[in-house]
Amino acid sequence: MKSDVPPENAKDDNARESMQAIGSSVYELLPTGWGFFVLCFQFGDAPGRMNFVSNANRENVLAVMKEFLLKSGKSTAGTHAEDSELMVALVESVKLQSHYAKLLNQHDGGERMQFENVAEWIERLRKVGTLPEVDV
Repeated sequence: MKSDVPPENAKDDNARESMQAIGSSVYELLPTGWGFFVLCFQFGDAPGRMNFVSNANRENVLAVMKEFLLKSGKSTAGTHAEDSELMVALVESVKLQSHYAKLLNQHDGGERMQFENVAEWIERLRKVGTLPEVDV
């Protein structure tokens, strides 16, 4: 469980040693075949260091974190600006879907679904299995 990130100061070095000890203990206590990561961070409003120790590679840790966020109903998207743009695009997509469903229903007498908002569309996607159910 070696880190490829150099310590910035003595506190970082001390934290790293503590994290390595925690990681070794967790590794010894878990049954074979189990993965883990321990995330450590500095308290406070100012940007600080955040490190993890794990028996998995970085890509696996990120995938597990994304899965956790998805299951807890939290976003895994990027910055606030990116999230805002994605939400606007999603809202506009729902409007277009509903508009075209209405036009096609008028044209051929079909019964295509129209959605009032993003929440209705997401609920429908969960119902048909396109999106996983989220336990909050």
